[in-house]
Amino acid sequence: EIIDGTSVKYSNLYTECWGDEPNKRPNIQEIVSTLESLISYVEIDTSIDHINKKKETHSMEDEINPEFSKETIDLNNELILNDELNMSSNSNKEIRSSINEIIISKDESNIMTEYGNRMTSSQKYSPSNASASEQVNQVTKSSNDFIEFLNLDKIIAFVIEKHDKGTTFDQAQQLISKHISQINQATDQLIKWLLKNQDKTQYIWFLGLFYYYNIGVEENVSRAFELFSRSADDNYPIAQVYLAKCYYDGYGTKKDLNLAFDWYQKSAENGSVVGQFYLGNCYEFGIGIVENENKSFYWYNMAAENGNNNAKLYLAHCYRLGKGVEKDEVKAFKYYKRLAKQENADAQLQVGN
Repeated sequence: EIIDGTSVKYSNLYTECWGDEPNKRPNIQEIVSTLESLISYVEIDTSIDHINKKKETHSMEDEINPEFSKETIDLNNELILNDELNMSSNSNKEIRSSINEIIISKDESNIMTEYGNRMTSSQKYSPSNASASEQVNQVTKSSNDFIEFLNLDKIIAFVIEKHDKGTTFDQAQQLISKHISQINQATDQLIKWLLKNQDKTQYIWFLGLFYYYNIGVEENVSRAFELFSRSADDNYPIAQVYLAKCYYDGYGTKKDLNLAFDWYQKSAENGSVVGQFYLGNCYEFGIGIVENENKSFYWYNMAAENGNNNAKLYLAHCYRLGKGVEKDEVKAFKYYKRLAKQENADAQLQVGN
């Protein structure tokens, strides 16, 4: 619902984002352009208000000091206008550049839905009698909120991708902290945003990571387990992997290898590449299930085909030892050699032997 007094341009953007025909909705660049124009408009309006007040002051001075020429006053006003607009422009360069930088990596169809949701929940414009400076603050706040969730989705995708390629649980903590630092995102601001936006399953899982890895908050095993459980129950594959790990370690819950296996299996069947690798582990080492070398090889092979380097290493072991597949030292060596070039220490050891 659009409240009375909302800017016409902002109202139109909101309506267009939720149009019945997806093909007629504005694309990402059109959204950014509209936001920028809104910011610019209220900035100029603020500047003009400020200038008008200064003009009133100059008029009073002119009455008191008649030697001031009209040309001098006009020149002063022009200088004030230029100064005001330059200050306003510089103040929002960072917002605009952040939007444009992040926008490149997002899928347009997904971002449209998300942006519409954020517009609904974000602070709307004050009625038309609100001051221009208040409108600037509201537009900026809306833009910052937009940037915040874009940054977050970018980080989440990055963490999942790294896990799928072979980043282990032990390596993830440093990886997340480093990546947040690299994009100049304050950890405490991300946590505050997550706490206020627990409406998406990926945000529930990601908040759990902060408690799990003690990033920006005190470690809280119960809270992490609860958040992973909620997200996993909602069928989020990477959350199912983390929940399985909790049951495997007895983290935030009683240790239960059968449940660990069940959740790894669910994550693998839901397409998690790292889940496929760990399911192969379960079958190879009898974790919550009877050992089965054929199934172990099957899941290692699937994870390896999907790009998981740890699975490629275990697959090489299978070929070298003939576990779940016919022994083939030539194939094993090929895998070891490729991984050794990627500085995998275990593979380098096998190549050296």
